[in-house]
Amino acid sequence: MSIWLILIILVLALTMLWWIGRMGPRRARFSDKERAIISDRWQYIEGLAMKDRHKEAIMEADKLVDFAFREMKLRGETFADRLRSAEKLLPNYQDIWSAHKLRNQLAHEIDTEVNPRTAESALQTFKQTLKHLKAI
Repeated sequence: MSIWLILIILVLALTMLWWIGRMGPRRARFSDKERAIISDRWQYIEGLAMKDRHKEAIMEADKLVDFAFREMKLRGETFADRLRSAEKLLPNYQDIWSAHKLRNQLAHEIDTEVNPRTAESALQTFKQTLKHLKAI
């Protein structure tokens, strides 16, 4: 084989690897402004929890994680779709699914209440997710 053919194959292989790497899900690089928005919002959510407004805190935390997912440009039309796209990025994937299901239950079922321990667990999951994504 000629040296030119080897170089062309090498360049094509490297280009393909680069392109494949760009197509898959990856961690976002949040700007300082985005990180500040997320941190400020998280402080607000913690304030809600301290005032025993657990239902509202969970709803807001779910929205905040979805905001981070959208900033990461994860594929999907809904939170659930974007969460599926982020599966390989999240070591707490099943926990975040559980927290999101709790949010859905609170949003869609009449008179659903959440006990403080369950709420705290869900909020910790949302917070861990944001930390793992380096959003806060």
